[in-house]
Amino acid sequence: MTNLKFRIFFRVSRIQGISQKAFLLYKSILVLEKDLNSTFKYTSLPALIYCIWAFEILAFYGAIKSVSQTYSNVLLSSLLGWACLNVVVICVSGNSLMSKVYTESHALLLYWKQNARDKVRKREIAALFPAKVKVGDNFVDKSTPLVAQNFIANQTVSLILMH
Repeated sequence: MTNLKFRIFFRVSRIQGISQKAFLLYKSILVLEKDLNSTFKYTSLPALIYCIWAFEILAFYGAIKSVSQTYSNVLLSSLLGWACLNVVVICVSGNSLMSKVYTESHALLLYWKQNARDKVRKREIAALFPAKVKVGDNFVDKSTPLVAQNFIANQTVSLILMH
């Protein structure tokens, strides 16, 4: 009985011009994405991202506030510069990689939809959705890295203006 269902599934979901293995792999990735999003969306992923953002805000604030002291101390100035550079690279690259998941999967689905030969195949592909990384209640899309850096810059300026 299961073998028959499996054969029917392969016949129904066969997509011309698109590898069947690639299509099934994408469906498996979507299942994995749902599982990972439900597991990590409220636990470790938001904690990592928000702590890195807070560390970046404090590193920029400390670097700007201690400019007068760092001229005389080469070690302190190099450590602050190194910390700021590392945190910016980590924050931007992490957010960019998470947004790349959505961008690339969306582009792949558009490519598959354009190359599908009949209506059934197009509808089957239209039923799929782009993979997204979920942080808390929000998904990371292609504008999230810019929004994150804008938020960090605004908070750093707010801290500087408060003192």
